[in-house]
Amino acid sequence: RQVQDAERRLAAVAQLLESLSYRNVLARGYAVVRAADGGPVTSAAAARPGLALSIEFHDGSAGATVDGEAAPRRAAARRRTPDGQGTLL
Repeated sequence: RQVQDAERRLAAVAQLLESLSYRNVLARGYAVVRAADGGPVTSAAAARPGLALSIEFHDGSAGATVDGEAAPRRAAARRRTPDGQGTLL
């Protein structure tokens, strides 16, 4: 009985891990973009022209090179109070 309970718990944990896997997100049509050093490229501003990329899809990876002009860097969003005054925090 204890072995069966442990097997059920293990199966439940394995199913939870699978449901949280980023690979399920890839299967929905998203991709992971990495630079040549393996670090993630998380913004257009980080994708400078000439940068070599690896793009991971749900069924494999493809290489790419960024072309065009560099994306402008966006300023950090600032919160505003109801009177239109910006805040520092």
